[in-house]
Amino acid sequence: MSNFWVQATCRTATVALLSCGALLAGPVAAQPIPPSFDNRDENGVDRVTGRYAQMMTEGGIGGENGISMVRYYGPSTTDSWTGILLRTASGSTQYATIVFDRISERFTKSGSVWIADKANGGTLIEDVEDAQFTYQAPDGTTITYRSPLAMADPGSFAATTIPQCGSYGVAASTCAVPTSVVRPNGQKHTLTWTMPVGCQYPDDGTFPGPDDPPIPCAIWFRLADVRNNSSFGMKVKYQTDTPPGSTNGAPPPYNWTFRASLTFLDLSQVYCNPSANNCDGVAGSWPTVTYSNPASNITDITNSHAGTWRIDNSTAGQTRIRRPGAASDTTVVIRDGSNRVTSLTNDGKSVTYSWTTSGSNTTSTATTGGGETGSVVSNPTVQQPTSTTAGTSATTSYVYDANMRVLKETRPEGDYTEYTRDARGNVTQARHVAKPGSGLADVVTTAGFDVTCTDTAKCNKPNWTQDALGSRTDYTYGAHGQVTRMQLPSPSADAPGVETGTRPEVNYSYTALYGREKNVSGVLVDATTPQFCPRRSRAAQPPPPVPEPPTRQRSRSNIIIPIFFRPRRPRRRGTGRSAQASPMPMIRAIIWSASTGRWRARTTPPLSSMTHRIAGAASSAPIPTARAAGCVQRRATASTATAASPRPRAERSRRRPKRRSMR
Repeated sequence: MSNFWVQATCRTATVALLSCGALLAGPVAAQPIPPSFDNRDENGVDRVTGRYAQMMTEGGIGGENGISMVRYYGPSTTDSWTGILLRTASGSTQYATIVFDRISERFTKSGSVWIADKANGGTLIEDVEDAQFTYQAPDGTTITYRSPLAMADPGSFAATTIPQCGSYGVAASTCAVPTSVVRPNGQKHTLTWTMPVGCQYPDDGTFPGPDDPPIPCAIWFRLADVRNNSSFGMKVKYQTDTPPGSTNGAPPPYNWTFRASLTFLDLSQVYCNPSANNCDGVAGSWPTVTYSNPASNITDITNSHAGTWRIDNSTAGQTRIRRPGAASDTTVVIRDGSNRVTSLTNDGKSVTYSWTTSGSNTTSTATTGGGETGSVVSNPTVQQPTSTTAGTSATTSYVYDANMRVLKETRPEGDYTEYTRDARGNVTQARHVAKPGSGLADVVTTAGFDVTCTDTAKCNKPNWTQDALGSRTDYTYGAHGQVTRMQLPSPSADAPGVETGTRPEVNYSYTALYGREKNVSGVLVDATTPQFCPRRSRAAQPPPPVPEPPTRQRSRSNIIIPIFFRPRRPRRRGTGRSAQASPMPMIRAIIWSASTGRWRARTTPPLSSMTHRIAGAASSAPIPTARAAGCVQRRATASTATAASPRPRAERSRRRPKRRSMR
């Protein structure tokens, strides 16, 4: 796969994903805060709020290592980078709401500590002195937010406001923007913002003295640049660079925040100043996305490789989308006066939605053109469904705790699953109870997590998991939060929950890879922080088990140990390409067979599909692979992109000794 790519694909998705669409080139005033939970159906309609949410990957570079711009469109307009932190208050209670990507998360202040309303393991730490917040998601991703007041404060002589703090329609006392996003494996994205200040000085032009009242000033902000430590970057260009009035306090032009284009760059090949208004003068031809407005409330999004999308909001209560190459609109969404979807047509297939209210509950019913129906009953206040019905009678119901975490799920035939959670919301037990009258025993799976979250990179990942037969798998993690050791159940039969035999294990090692980026002098320099990427995994084979009568039904005939290793044949003598023997097939796993009493290797299944998880639980310990970690190693190269071929022409550069590069 080429490292250079630009796409504008559109697809419908499951409830956990978003469907297709795009956004305006500029922000929407007073847009609502995105919902706390994602309850979208396969058509992209949120069955609790009724909002239509779309997703478009407008463009990108570098694939899994790189940077892309993803836009989300609904009643609120967001994207994958321009998040915000809003600090609000209700009486004496203080709140901080994180808006990033397509959902939001609220924290409530208790003393000096911020507590997640969802109780999902997310944390928020406030640095009052630096006007900075550090948010850590349950998966260990860390996002740093800084207040514009700390980044562009004109001084004590000014009474400074941030007008864009009110862009979500709430009375925010202050707001902050994301400045860095760090994944658990070390992949770091740095965001640069433009923040001009406009002040209204006295008419006589005098500077206020210490005894004079402060002058009114306003800070404005917009995203200028995103780059990561894999040496990829995205430069944002706007329709105008005219700043706000520096002396008369006039705001910037209305289109100061409207994007004109995005340019995606390989920063190991070219230098681009992250604070510059654009990098149009860099050498080479790079993937771009451009925006235009042929008419009011109509936006064309043109991808340099994939064509033009049109988003038409010119008719009240409607959104029309036209894919590249289509002669007419391919998706039409119609909404009622409450902004809830009543009809959606995609490629000629239509679904209608009706909304009824009874007490505090709302019922949404979807009907396809073929007459198939499905309904969802929910409480909009808590933004979670209480039941879903397929057809007319197959109903699944849900019970939640005070933090809106699922405690019980009852299926149409009466069988149900009860979940036990720790204080951070991790599922520690899932008990599956059979339908009434079946006589079947309960099926119970369990897991163990850190009691206190002292290591935020891994405290919401399981230390061990145990299946319904009592077979236990233990996990050890490194400082980067990734699995370094996995102990599988022993091949010999023993008591449930007890592993007395010699256990197979897999040990994973990681390499710290440093991206390389050109500085202003054109010299390649290492990134300041590395990414920890899986180098290989080594499976330790225990001795064959001693046959013994089984004490319980516990299948040991198909133990699979996933590994990540490609053996190579010895190098042949001679020169040239033919002198190197071709690599042997990738060994994906070794398997213990009780029938033969021997281990054997096989090349399937793929590592990415092999996980150990609790049935019905969200928590799992993924098997580490370079692709899953998002840091597939790249050779050190110096390349030039051309219009005819977006793949660079590579020339090998010298690699710094004792440090491995992402290039």
